[in-house]
Amino acid sequence: MMQVNRRVDYAMRSMAYMAAQPRDRVVLIDDIADHMSVPRAFLSKIMKQLVTGDLVRSFMGPGGGYALARDPGEITFRQIIEAVDGQPMRVIACTSDDGATVCALHEACTQVPVWEEIERRMLDVFDEFTLEQVKARPGPGGALTVTTARAHGSGPEHPRGGCGSPPVFPLTSR
Repeated sequence: MMQVNRRVDYAMRSMAYMAAQPRDRVVLIDDIADHMSVPRAFLSKIMKQLVTGDLVRSFMGPGGGYALARDPGEITFRQIIEAVDGQPMRVIACTSDDGATVCALHEACTQVPVWEEIERRMLDVFDEFTLEQVKARPGPGGALTVTTARAHGSGPEHPRGGCGSPPVFPLTSR
């Protein structure tokens, strides 16, 4: 079964939380961890990967923390996944990252075109969705929720979160 790993899930939650903040607000790692139910030690490693991937900016010292490096509408799911899980995304390992064949059966394999098409479509979907569509929003009672919406406003919003359930996290102000 193909499924999103914890590192990607936590990265998405954290990015959705930062996307919900005012553009100039720097967020403490403890706030992200608390609000999005992400273990702080693991989140620290993830944030370093997001900074290296040029998706998040890091601010040191008093008042330091993290903020998105770009507008939420410019950051795709694929960029987040590849920042924390490595590049490029692959469905199967018939070829290496540089395109060289790594399987002795590659030339005669009848499955290669099918897997290549699946990979192309999957990457298209991950490129279609942005943080703007899943940023955390204040819900009933001021709780912070994470929702998704189809690209370009087509289709209804659906509550989504890690493990298939809609997370609801209390929103506190600083």
